[in-house]
Amino acid sequence: MKRTVRSNECEVSNREEGLIFARFFPNTEITVEIALEFHNMVAYIAEGKYHGTVVDISGVSYMEKEAREELVNASTARGRTIAAAIIANTFTSKIIGNFFLSVNKPNFPVRLFDDALIAQQWVRSEYSKAIAQTSVQ
Repeated sequence: MKRTVRSNECEVSNREEGLIFARFFPNTEITVEIALEFHNMVAYIAEGKYHGTVVDISGVSYMEKEAREELVNASTARGRTIAAAIIANTFTSKIIGNFFLSVNKPNFPVRLFDDALIAQQWVRSEYSKAIAQTSVQ
């Protein structure tokens, strides 16, 4: 079932099986509260199933240290994310994305992209490989 949930800062949807798409709105400053809300939205959309995630952070203007830590810790604790593609196509979002990947590395594959289509293809590929190797569904 395709669904989308929205908050004041982002929207999260499951437009296709096994893939979650998220987008932060312009000028979003991610606090730990927003990070928690984001993870609750992803958990709701994922319905406890394994998934790949494509997150567009191009609208993010700032991310707190505690928020970065929460994003990694919640993803690791819930353990349902197979891979994540981060889309960053603004100067600020690229800095935030690169810093996140170098300092707060999750325990699953994560890559930074500036092209949404290539990001989606990579996540689909990672998801398909994981599903083929195990029975995680």
